[in-house]
Amino acid sequence: MIPGRRLRLWDEPDGSLTYGHWHDDSEGEWVEPDYVGYSDYSGSLVERSNYEEFVEQFADSEDIEWFRVHGGHGTTGVIIRVDADERVPEIGEFFEALENYPLVNEDRHSELEREVEQEGWESYGRSDFRRWMRQVDLPTGVLNWDDLVDDLTDEQLDTLWVDAVQSGSGEEVSFENQSTVFNFDRAFRNRSIVEEVQEILGVDIVDFTWGDRLRRFLRSVFSGDGRLFTNREFVVILDDLSDKTLAAFFEHLLGKRRADPRKPLDTIKMVLTPLMDWSEERWAVLFDAMLEEGPEAFTPRGAGQRAMGRR
Repeated sequence: MIPGRRLRLWDEPDGSLTYGHWHDDSEGEWVEPDYVGYSDYSGSLVERSNYEEFVEQFADSEDIEWFRVHGGHGTTGVIIRVDADERVPEIGEFFEALENYPLVNEDRHSELEREVEQEGWESYGRSDFRRWMRQVDLPTGVLNWDDLVDDLTDEQLDTLWVDAVQSGSGEEVSFENQSTVFNFDRAFRNRSIVEEVQEILGVDIVDFTWGDRLRRFLRSVFSGDGRLFTNREFVVILDDLSDKTLAAFFEHLLGKRRADPRKPLDTIKMVLTPLMDWSEERWAVLFDAMLEEGPEAFTPRGAGQRAMGRR
């Protein structure tokens, strides 16, 4: 006898059935077996693999000893005559094996996982990866990151992802019902996406040049005729600050705006304009924070952040 939920049909089946064509009956002549039913929101690729294996193995007895059934949200399964194993013993052996180990064909299951993963990647995985890349925390010196991410071709994105998965721990891809879950955070937990994009594009995208440009502009503001303040120490302080620290300051001022390397002076003037009415005391507080904490001054808890918000 085939194990599963016993059913009684409302009428004799004629071809593929839909769910609801029957009612539960412990004495029913049909059974909905375990391990071979799935939907978009239930079951797994194990059940789907078993279903495909069953349909292939017992195609000759379809619509005689068993019928396919379908329902909403991709619900798929079979119903089988309770005594089908008396006429087709292999059907009984099929479900007896499932009672011992709930997967009939591991090779088919592995191939199905590859197919579903590829379908998921083409459908939403690649675009989700690009979106995830736009949201990563960036090191100082990386500007116009969104533009760089947009410039990546689909093939380059595929290469980045495949490399991460192949050298990963196996946690990068998982399956939920009939869908693939791409775990980007896990895949790049110990990898730098910035360095890998830099390598695949063949360009140096970590660049502190804007820090030096900012230094030179501020030096002209704090020295010479028409200088902003009488405090000449500001010029000395500027020379003591690293390009990286000043680059972090520039990035903080830039915010979500785009830095135009073709018009560096215009870009710097744009970001500094709101600071040109600062008092000498306020500039001194900011410079102290930058000298003490370096680039970290412009992290969320940095002293530079607090100085920027000071009134």
